[in-house]
Amino acid sequence: MRVIALIVMLAAMTLGVRAADDAITPREARRDAKATAGWLATLYERLADQHFHTGNWDDAVSALDRVIILKPVAGVDPYASAAWLLFSTGKMDEAMAMYQRMIEENPTDPDGYFELGMFYFRRHNYSEALAWFEKAVALGLPLPKRHMYGHTLSKLGRNADALAFWEQVLVEEPTNEVAQREVVRLRQPQPAVDVAPYAHDHSAVDDLALPACPDCE
Repeated sequence: MRVIALIVMLAAMTLGVRAADDAITPREARRDAKATAGWLATLYERLADQHFHTGNWDDAVSALDRVIILKPVAGVDPYASAAWLLFSTGKMDEAMAMYQRMIEENPTDPDGYFELGMFYFRRHNYSEALAWFEKAVALGLPLPKRHMYGHTLSKLGRNADALAFWEQVLVEEPTNEVAQREVVRLRQPQPAVDVAPYAHDHSAVDDLALPACPDCE
C-alpha cells in the first residue's frame, strides 16, 4: 500500500507542477511525461517484486502489465516474468498470449525468442524449443544463452549437428568450458535418443522444479 500511495503522490506532484507552468513547451511536456512514466514503471517493478515474494502472483502479473504499458523500451523481461507466473499457475492461454505480445512488441530482440525456447525446453518439447532457439541465434543471441541451441540438438539426438555447433563455439571462444566438454562427449559413441516422449507438454507444476538455462548464470 505504501508503494501505491507513493505512485499516486509522484504522479500528482509531477502533473500538478507542470499544470501550473504556463511556459511549458510541447517538447518539455513530452519529456516530463516520459520521465513520469519511467518513475511509475520503476515503482510498479518494485511492486511486482513485492507481490511475487509474498505469493500474490496475480497482483504481480498486473503490476508487470503496467510496467509494459508505461515502459515500452523495457525489453522482454516483464513479459517473460509475467508469462512465467501465468503458466506456473496453470493459466496457459494467458501465458501464451503474453509471450505473443512479447514477440510482437520486441520482434528483433533475440531474448524474446530465447524465452519462448526456454518455455518449451522446460516442458520437454524440444522440437518446438529448437525452432525458437534457431530464431534467437539468427538474431544474434550471445553466449552463453546460445548454448541452449546445442543442448537442444543433443536432446533431439542430432549429435552431428550438436558437435558442429559446439566446434563453432570453440572457434569463437577457445576457452569455453561447456563447449570443450560437449565436444569431448559428442566425439564418443552416443546412445540412441527416443524423441517420442518429447513431443508433448507436461504439467505446469513440473515447471516450478525445473532449472532455467543451465549455462546462463
